[in-house]
Amino acid sequence: MEPKSNPSTELLNLAKNHFGKLTANGKRLFEAATKGEVIDFGGDPKSMKKDDKVEDYTLQAEYISWLCTDKAASAYLAFSGLKIKGAKIVDSLNFDFVTIHVPLYFEYCLFTNHLLLQQAKLKGLYLTGSHLSYIDATRVNIEGDLSINWDAVVETGASFYAAKIQGNMDCSNASFSNKGGNALNAEGAVIGGNVFLGNGFKAEGVVRFYGAKINGAFSGNGGHFLNKDKSAINAEASKIGGGVFLNGNFRAEGDVRLYGVTIDGVLDCSQGSFINPSGYAINASAITVKSDVFLTNIKSEGEIGLYGASIGSTLDCTNAELLNKDGKALELEGAKVSGYIFFSKGFKAEGAIRMYGTNVGRGVDCGNGEFSNDHGESLNMERANINGYVLLRDGFKATGCVRLYRATIGSTLDCSGGQFSGKNTTALEATGSTIRGDVFFREGFKADGGVVLYGSNIDGTIDCTKGEFIKEYGNAFDMEGAKVNGDVFLNFKITGNIRINSASIQNYFVYRGVEATSETILDLRSCKIGTLWDEERSWPDVGKLYLDGFTYGSIDSNSPLDHKSRLKWIRLQKTEPFSPQPYEQLATVLQESGHENAARQVLIAKQHDLRKFGDLTLLNKFVNLLLGLLVSHGYKPHRAFRLMIVWIIIGAFVFDAGYSLKLIYPSDASSDELKDPSVALIVAEEYPVFNSFVYSIDAFVPIVNLHQLNYWLPDANKGSEINILGANLKKGSLLRIYLWFHIAFGWIFTSFWVAGLTGLVKKG
Repeated sequence: MEPKSNPSTELLNLAKNHFGKLTANGKRLFEAATKGEVIDFGGDPKSMKKDDKVEDYTLQAEYISWLCTDKAASAYLAFSGLKIKGAKIVDSLNFDFVTIHVPLYFEYCLFTNHLLLQQAKLKGLYLTGSHLSYIDATRVNIEGDLSINWDAVVETGASFYAAKIQGNMDCSNASFSNKGGNALNAEGAVIGGNVFLGNGFKAEGVVRFYGAKINGAFSGNGGHFLNKDKSAINAEASKIGGGVFLNGNFRAEGDVRLYGVTIDGVLDCSQGSFINPSGYAINASAITVKSDVFLTNIKSEGEIGLYGASIGSTLDCTNAELLNKDGKALELEGAKVSGYIFFSKGFKAEGAIRMYGTNVGRGVDCGNGEFSNDHGESLNMERANINGYVLLRDGFKATGCVRLYRATIGSTLDCSGGQFSGKNTTALEATGSTIRGDVFFREGFKADGGVVLYGSNIDGTIDCTKGEFIKEYGNAFDMEGAKVNGDVFLNFKITGNIRINSASIQNYFVYRGVEATSETILDLRSCKIGTLWDEERSWPDVGKLYLDGFTYGSIDSNSPLDHKSRLKWIRLQKTEPFSPQPYEQLATVLQESGHENAARQVLIAKQHDLRKFGDLTLLNKFVNLLLGLLVSHGYKPHRAFRLMIVWIIIGAFVFDAGYSLKLIYPSDASSDELKDPSVALIVAEEYPVFNSFVYSIDAFVPIVNLHQLNYWLPDANKGSEINILGANLKKGSLLRIYLWFHIAFGWIFTSFWVAGLTGLVKKG
């Protein structure tokens, strides 16, 4: 009967035949390799030295290489793999271009030279806790996992360029070094599982996954990546099937390059530190993230670039600290975020947050966020399209302009309680913006540098209740040309001018409870509103109100409505150049609301002020004065009629006295006949009877003929003489002069009365 074969003995004999004399550890290797057990040589890579002479744990690399690559020898290896622990492996271990049919385990070993695996094919490679000089695994094909973890150290870098790893790549708690070069290079690699570079992982040099394809997650949770002023991680153009986790106690010194990366899960950088003051802290421009991006509680020094990024859900920067004083703290130009953006709850940025042309599917919440930029805009959302709200409230603070130029906001813009400082420029710039909800600058809001809403379109209300606007030498509140479909409440505190010219406000314009300086100008030129609701104590000082072209449909009943108050309001505008339109507009509104008398008083005052301040010739001023005195510019024609009656009565007394003094004679009598009183009396008896009152009417009113003036005239040669200004005039001459004036003034009074009565004066 033949004795049973012993695989360990057979393998040992093969080794002796190949190598001759074997070392003690060599014998142990070949005797145990067939059993699939861990072969523990008892060494510790932390205490072992490459050049020591200790034989207890020294193992020749050529033994391992021959065992794994020799066809006859490798047939004896256990299916579970070759498991070596605590050995110092001397010389290079070369597996280039070979196929090894079992997994390789080198736990807590010390490699004195390189581990070479170019284009090798392995079932798995496990280097847990081992210390290596260099790994070259270019284009290696590993059907299982790659583990270089748990205190593993690679001194001069590892290359897995274009490698194919069907399982996980686990480098947790490992250390890779290659200052100035690639600490870990997996460019173009295809990894079927996850990549773990966290839990104490440390790299000095670039960790490179450029163009890699990772079917699972990429985790750097708690990892430290150090390559100051250069790239710490370069994963540009890579495709990652799971999430990317650069979170926890993650730290990168040098830029993290994620340009053009596609991530099917989340990008989670929460609680990470990204330090690269001279450039990008994170460059994730053109990235595609199909879920959320978390930058919560991170600290960055340098720019975070998300230019043209596509984010499938929320961008959350809650409580983040982004520092880049001399540039952009965060670049989101052209990015698309399908969910919300949060810059809130302790968020802080030093440097610009730039969202030029950004598309946001939901809202932007900056509540309790702090934004500052010493060199320009602190928050730039120019031409952004935000389908929901924008919240700049509840402790929001910006030092540097907040720019919403031509932005579109799908809901509310709420700045209540926000603090805006423009640093010598506009605090909030929203020229040409479209806001489909309300705009709130309410309680606690303060804009040092002013607010500009020039040409904006607002579907809701602008409410500035208890807000404060400051721009001492300019427009503190500017909504020129804006269109507001709701109300505008300007019950605020303001230092600077208010510019609302050419604006359109569909409903109420409320100007009450205003605290303004004596220099504040309220410009309402060519503004069109629905209802005006104001109060006298809020009106600006004289010369500080501009009303030309201002139109309104009504005045609220709680506003001053008496004509004296409203005229006081109108007369707050500058007198030069004189504008009649504000008077006419006020009169129209008063008349339509049933205040007829007040409307007339306003129109009369318009003519008075036209004479006083308008650019009229001296003649026109005189005519205007007469119109005012006689018919109140056509609005009180009865005034001329009363004056006509008075003048006619006075004339009647004057003519009666003249007749009594025999100063009035028949107009047809000759001079010789008039010398004979008897003839005069006879003639008189044949004439119509003289009546002083009818005579006065006939002489005064040119449009009637009562047959008195044609038959009776004062005789200039009758009566005693009276000395007037050195000239001796007979009483008859004086009476004739009076008659001329009586007739002349009759023409004037009657003409003005008729013109006023028919409305010709008002039309003129």
